[in-house]
Amino acid sequence: MTLDILDRVAGESGEKRGKRMTRTRSRAVALLAVLAGALAALAPSPAAAAEDDPPPSLSLTRYPDKFRWADAVIDLPWTGAVLKDGTVCPGGRIDFTPDPDIPAVGEATVGNFNYSIRLEEFGGVTKENAPEAIVKLSCQRSDNYIGTNFHYLYYFKWGGSATTSKGSYRPVVRDFITSGDASSSSTHLVTFIDGRLGAIDVRHFLYQRGTWLRTFTWTADGLVANAPLPYYPEADTPPV
Repeated sequence: MTLDILDRVAGESGEKRGKRMTRTRSRAVALLAVLAGALAALAPSPAAAAEDDPPPSLSLTRYPDKFRWADAVIDLPWTGAVLKDGTVCPGGRIDFTPDPDIPAVGEATVGNFNYSIRLEEFGGVTKENAPEAIVKLSCQRSDNYIGTNFHYLYYFKWGGSATTSKGSYRPVVRDFITSGDASSSSTHLVTFIDGRLGAIDVRHFLYQRGTWLRTFTWTADGLVANAPLPYYPEADTPPV
């Protein structure tokens, strides 16, 4: 009889201990689940992590005539370029990649916009004692092929010591030249551009009106055209 009672007491005690252990384990599991959820909530999503990545560094060179425009990282010289349909093409830092079919052309896509860059000519125009380049920057909508070609005169600014050869050059916009309609149904397009000491010659093709050749002369006020572009004078207004 006594043994039966002791066995029951021992059994009940073991059962209670088992219940306590089960409850303790359940609470521990629940606590771990809460902690895991909190850590997951604090961890940045892949998209957020990508947004937090620093932008690529601007491209530099020791030799301006060998600067790889098609493979360059540059800041676009506008905040928002307005296309002919009113769409605003955003500026910002662009990392270009050479076109597989035309390696001299750099390409990039950001959102709904396709960007391109191409060196048109390297040489001296302004007599400012710095290497210069005429560069075409393009922005086009990817959904309807409405876009604009912007032509700029760049120069290479030395960013090193004035007394040693340590340092590098970076391209900087000297002045805006002109623009052309890069849409599939273009109304005015730059078909020729040629720089020389003191001036830049530009030829536009105007839809149903033929070609127009103009000369932009370098002055104290920058590049000045000898005449506005007929029918499309806005072509000479730089984007902002």
